[in-house]
Amino acid sequence: MGAGMIVVDANVIAYFFIEGEKTTLARQVREMDPRWVAPEMWRHEFLNIMVTNCLFAKLPLGMAERIWTDAEDLMRGSEYVAEMRRVLHLAVDKSVTAYDTEYVLLAQCLGIPCVTEDGPLQKAFPGTAVPMAAFLGVAGMPDAVREKRAAYVTRRAKG
Repeated sequence: MGAGMIVVDANVIAYFFIEGEKTTLARQVREMDPRWVAPEMWRHEFLNIMVTNCLFAKLPLGMAERIWTDAEDLMRGSEYVAEMRRVLHLAVDKSVTAYDTEYVLLAQCLGIPCVTEDGPLQKAFPGTAVPMAAFLGVAGMPDAVREKRAAYVTRRAKG
């Protein structure tokens, strides 16, 4: 069984909703660990994925709107805010984007895996950033580097 909670990046969320070659894996990850969390900036990346799919993969706009709503519902109450200075330092240290670093820092702070298909991120943070197939293939996750929880705070849903 999984860790009970995992960090997922925007691409994993997109694979879950947009039918494609990795949809089955994303759904298996969700089945194994249904509590997905992400930095609040996942929305920006996910929105860009929707726009790209509308423009280049011919995803109908109405379908993109439904997927957007479903993704917001899935992630409601599971978003965290980063301490940007820590993101800056870690991103520069590992030579990865600040966006990608937010996912990994959240995973490190919570002591849980970051499930991502981003190869450079997996290479920069082995043991924390893991591909979906590897996550599904292990009984227990490798020890993640634990950071102080103060780097992230839960964003409460408005409403």
